[in-house]
Amino acid sequence: MEDDEFEEDEGIQDEDEEIEEGVSPIVSAVEFQVIAPDQIRDKQEEIKAQVADVLGLPPDLCQMLLIQFQWNKELLLEKFMDNPEKVQAEAGVIVAPPPPLPAKFECDICCCEFRRADGIALNCGHLFCRECVRGHLENAVSQGPTCISTPCPHSGCPAKYPEPIFASVLGTGKFLEKYNEFLRHSFVEGSHDMKWCPAPGCSFACISTGGGTACKCRCGHLFCFRCAAEAHAPATCDMVEKWTMKCNDEREDLTWITGNTKQCPKCHIPIEKNQGCNHMTCSRCRHEFCWMCRGPWTEHGSETGGYYKCNKYDPKKHDDPYAVDAKNQLTYYVHYFERYTGHQQSQKFASGQLKKAQEKMVELQSRPGYDSQRAAFILQAVEQVIECRRVLKWTYVFGYYLKDGPEKNLFEFLQRDLERTTEHLSELSEAPVEQIDRMELVNYSTATRKFLHNLMVGIENGLSR
Repeated sequence: MEDDEFEEDEGIQDEDEEIEEGVSPIVSAVEFQVIAPDQIRDKQEEIKAQVADVLGLPPDLCQMLLIQFQWNKELLLEKFMDNPEKVQAEAGVIVAPPPPLPAKFECDICCCEFRRADGIALNCGHLFCRECVRGHLENAVSQGPTCISTPCPHSGCPAKYPEPIFASVLGTGKFLEKYNEFLRHSFVEGSHDMKWCPAPGCSFACISTGGGTACKCRCGHLFCFRCAAEAHAPATCDMVEKWTMKCNDEREDLTWITGNTKQCPKCHIPIEKNQGCNHMTCSRCRHEFCWMCRGPWTEHGSETGGYYKCNKYDPKKHDDPYAVDAKNQLTYYVHYFERYTGHQQSQKFASGQLKKAQEKMVELQSRPGYDSQRAAFILQAVEQVIECRRVLKWTYVFGYYLKDGPEKNLFEFLQRDLERTTEHLSELSEAPVEQIDRMELVNYSTATRKFLHNLMVGIENGLSR
């Protein structure tokens, strides 16, 4: 593609200008806040304090109530005001002070005698030795996330252990660390505006502060806040789900449908032949027809070669509209699938170019007139290619489900513009350092960003001119 394909207002820059950072049309940083595990803990403490202020209960007991309601503060307060006794009972919270405890007691688990100071009891009054409680809590943590609502080991007792007892008994070992991890997960997963980053090994969570869906974590992973899949604009979550099922489900393979089913001549549903006989009876409308020619079975007899051997030939019947339609569907699907996978592979390749881009930046910085900022245009160009490849990949899912009409025509026009500039930008960014024209790469990066913006804005506006 030649430079004169761009109009003057399409972003040609002065050589000394850097690529404009701007706000990506795919993700807006102001719509999401990324927080670390210690910040999650701070938010837990904040909501505990808020509930404690309203209910007048200790924060640790309020946390048990919040866990019961999956950290839904509003629902908890509403239910508590209606029936506080029921809410406390269901959460295993006993507010009343414990009954007087004996100076010595026999642990019901190990059956050994201990001094009261060596035992642990909840407000239910059931005393157990410290080591048995430790074993009980460690076993609960080993069982998984339900440990955050661990009940008293006394049979039938509804009381549950609060966080301070876990901290006191388990100390600073791996069990307490795992307990705190389960506690954080319960908080994030119970929140309607907070999600874990789905990248493997990432411990950050994201909070939605606006109406966006594409969230970029500190680890660099870009994901959809609604479905936790890779960011897939402009395709909707519903489109992505259907597309994924279509690609994975063998029964959706139109080749299989064409080769193994035929349409009932009367009600037109697909029918699979599961026996050797050519005499078919539709399970829906009970219409009887011949598998070979799809003609009525009443027309078959000895003159046609026998009931179980159809040798009739009718050119009109061989032009099976169902087979033609299935073939058209398959061709339509393959068109979009091939381009989807093509951009998917190109996206992976471009991601692999990031390291090379950084090496080129280092090489450029050794030349006169280039510092880290001035050499950053190479890395920015590769990042732009990665973003465009990802979007283009999902435009083919969006296009697959978009009905024919003026809107689809405009969509394909915008898609073609972005594809054209992305391909050229990809070629320019892959060139050796000595062959890179800084001005050309900066200009194409700017133009590509503009075409990406045009595509996304066009879709947001309903693809109306």
